[in-house]
Amino acid sequence: THFSEKGRQGCLNRNMAFLFGDSNRKKELYSKILATSKPEAKSAVCALYDTAAGKCAEGLSVRSIAQIAARGMMGTPTADPEWALHWILGPTFADRADPTGERKEILTLIMTSMVLSNAIYPTEGAMIGSRDAEGEIAAVSFVRVYRSGYFKQLGERLWDFRIAVGEKLAGTLPSLYTDTDSQRTTLKNHVEARIKVATHEMMPKFHAQHASGPHYYVAIMATLPEKQGQGHCSNLMRAINRAADTDQLPCYLECSGEKNTRVYMRFGYKVMGQCTLSIDKDAEAGSGEFTEFYCMVREPGEHGSLVEK
Repeated sequence: THFSEKGRQGCLNRNMAFLFGDSNRKKELYSKILATSKPEAKSAVCALYDTAAGKCAEGLSVRSIAQIAARGMMGTPTADPEWALHWILGPTFADRADPTGERKEILTLIMTSMVLSNAIYPTEGAMIGSRDAEGEIAAVSFVRVYRSGYFKQLGERLWDFRIAVGEKLAGTLPSLYTDTDSQRTTLKNHVEARIKVATHEMMPKFHAQHASGPHYYVAIMATLPEKQGQGHCSNLMRAINRAADTDQLPCYLECSGEKNTRVYMRFGYKVMGQCTLSIDKDAEAGSGEFTEFYCMVREPGEHGSLVEK
């Protein structure tokens, strides 16, 4: 059977939309998020993806954006980490000074998966940043719009495999994943088991339960440790809130630690559920459970304790 040129192009367009998302839908989402931002200002919310060119913007790459998110999540000796990710890393990689660099390596892989599966691959996904006074990216957020409620389409089940293959071919897998020593393999299995519990079991369960209708999903909100407390989280959350309000849709997110729930309450979010992350018979010495994992929802127009500017 022979396809006409028009038929071949239509098939190609459908495949591209499946693989990389509909660029028009992405453009519309970025337009809503950036509607009230001033792109010429150094300290402003900006798009980290160029929908016209089909690639990352601001001179960044997927990996460099993932590294910013990882740095924001990993914590330092004086700054809190994202505690659920801290639990995933486990006792072996608990040192926030990260003397071996492996803590950042593993979190960069996790953040790469998050940016691809929430901002780049989906039809309506976005990655945005907040610049500091010098024009450097100080914080990032990955957002996805679910128009029919939370569920994984058939093609999405291939994304994890695609990401893993891409990282392997690029030579950017963490050393934990490439070492062949039996002890390192056992350690990798411990980390992978915790990833499975958190991201493949509890998070989807929470998401489906508390965001069954159309909504905006704030998958990642991360600020560099040295830039925290300077309003970058506020810049990004306000921009997302305004976009969701334009669509009259609620927002959904997960976070860990009571301190973080109080931060998001300021933006109109309410705690809808809490769960404990744990593994039966976790064999890694010193590993335990994490009890402060929350899901939160913001209804359209809800501004919490902050007055919208």
